[in-house]
Amino acid sequence: MMMNKIKAALCFTGGKDCTLALHRVSTKYNVAMLVTFAPRSAQPFRAHPLHLIQLQAEALDIPHRVLLVDGPDYLGSYRKLIRQLREECGIEALVTGDILDVCNNFMGRAVETTGVELVRPLFQQPRQEILDDCWSLGFDILITCVNNSKFDTGFDASRLMVGHRLTNELLNQVRDYNTKQKSIGEVDLAGEFGEFHTMIIDSPLFRQKISYEAEPVVDGDFTYLNFKSTMLLDKYDC
Repeated sequence: MMMNKIKAALCFTGGKDCTLALHRVSTKYNVAMLVTFAPRSAQPFRAHPLHLIQLQAEALDIPHRVLLVDGPDYLGSYRKLIRQLREECGIEALVTGDILDVCNNFMGRAVETTGVELVRPLFQQPRQEILDDCWSLGFDILITCVNNSKFDTGFDASRLMVGHRLTNELLNQVRDYNTKQKSIGEVDLAGEFGEFHTMIIDSPLFRQKISYEAEPVVDGDFTYLNFKSTMLLDKYDC
């Protein structure tokens, strides 16, 4: 007799880490919902455009919900929203793609007293192992933003990365950069310190792939992709 899967929500921004977390937990958990936590008063995060996140959710055929977080008690607001997921939707677990301990175990504290389990399938795993898993699964990983202040002037991250696929060949250039430069510090290969951000265009769980037109735009220290159009295509379309 098969056991029922645990009903879960996935913290989702559309990047490689949360998408890999979804693939890793799919055999044990029923990911019934994708949730994007967003501060109510904040400007949209252009590295992870909401309209593209919603298109990814459609491609995954999983309902998506934006959960607006109120300050100044952000921890309390998170807890309230997580409790609502349990009480209104029957969510028993919250899955994240966290690799590092962020903000003094913020998400661990956020689930306290909510009755919801925190699941972090990528936590503290080697970057190369995570990236290799993404590539072996066939993820199509698009770099949507770089923080140019994280790179020395000898590495043109805007030109080399934004709008390009995250591949081992590209990361070899980053590795080479890390061995040569001394002034700023090494670039994390998974972008865990905000060096760059990604969005997934296709993966095994996507029922359709994403087609897009975009161009890079510079805004202060950041270069990001400005998406002019996005649409879903059948995977067999050229």
